[in-house]
Amino acid sequence: MTIGLAFWIIMLVWAVFLFFLASFLYKSYREYKEDRFNVPSFVLISVTTIVSMLIPTFSNLDVAFQGYNTWHSFQYLFLLWLLNRNIAVAGMATTRRTMISLNRAWSAVVSKRRVGTTPANRFSSSTT
Repeated sequence: MTIGLAFWIIMLVWAVFLFFLASFLYKSYREYKEDRFNVPSFVLISVTTIVSMLIPTFSNLDVAFQGYNTWHSFQYLFLLWLLNRNIAVAGMATTRRTMISLNRAWSAVVSKRRVGTTPANRFSSSTT
């Protein structure tokens, strides 16, 4: 009886996954037809889905899931930094503390590439 129950749970999980996959593909197709398709977002979600499906097949699951969690954490930190950076570039950052922290973060990233003038210099003389 438990083998039959496990089978139905697996089939239910696959059905839910395939439903959401079909919904994502349909949404992406509609966006492509309406000329609103976001290629980086599509690639990120697609790669994440494929990697998420492959992680459980690794022999050392402990290390595999820790690496996946680290990758996911860096994605989150980058998106948060990008959001704050876009807010600052749009002139919507309201506090000097926000501008200083964004300036330092951007300077640290750019200085590793040895670029002459950094976009962060635009914010060095900003006021509250």
